[in-house]
Amino acid sequence: VRLDASRLKNIKDDMDFCCKLAKEESIIVLP
Repeated sequence: VRLDASRLKNIKDDMDFCCKLAKEESIIVLP
């Protein structure tokens, strides 16, 4: 799965997305 960060506001990269997802939704993404 690829993250299209250009479609998301205030998301710099995939790592930023994972961190925000963990903080806001309590979802941990594993490789």
